[in-house]
Amino acid sequence: ECRLPNEQNEAHHWLTEGSRLHKAGELTDAKACFVSALQANPKSEVAWAHLGALYQKSGDESRAQTLFAEAKGLAGHVCTRHVHVWHFLGPFPIGKMEQDGDPVAARGGIQNVPVGVGSYHSEYGRNGRVGWTTFKGDHKGSVNFQFPQVNWNELVQSLGGMAVLEFQGWAVGDWMVTTDGTYLVSCKGVHTVLVDDQHLVTDLYAR
Repeated sequence: ECRLPNEQNEAHHWLTEGSRLHKAGELTDAKACFVSALQANPKSEVAWAHLGALYQKSGDESRAQTLFAEAKGLAGHVCTRHVHVWHFLGPFPIGKMEQDGDPVAARGGIQNVPVGVGSYHSEYGRNGRVGWTTFKGDHKGSVNFQFPQVNWNELVQSLGGMAVLEFQGWAVGDWMVTTDGTYLVSCKGVHTVLVDDQHLVTDLYAR
């Protein structure tokens, strides 16, 4: 069965649940989740594409292509060029090296953390905890993660150094493709990228 939605990120919640159920082979419940995602956000090209994939898997190619066409019409392309909305979990402290321990590894990794739900231990948060923040990207796909709730000046002064300004976190978003093919995914300025459960090669220094 679908888990209960969280109120803040309802459409993304249903997409995540639908994907989980799809992988588990629970296609009827997965379809219900994607329909709920469209009820929350009828312009979600990702949800239309997921529904298309389900109908294609069940052998209804005609209905699948109709749904893919809807997704393509909303995206303007056969795939989403940029992630429009990011859900960020953090910020968390990071060591001096560019790659550090995963702050949610104990929970099975970011794939097993429900978006928009819960708070997590972090020295940057009020009362020592942080949660999810939603950010929107610009028309080029760039996004600027800022955390006005964190008193950065106080942290720098109390610790006597600028290293505290370096942080890590997880950014989660949705994108879709409507046609089989080879696609280029650019991953600049980050050290870890996952598409579903697949790790992609990244360009940490964006050179």
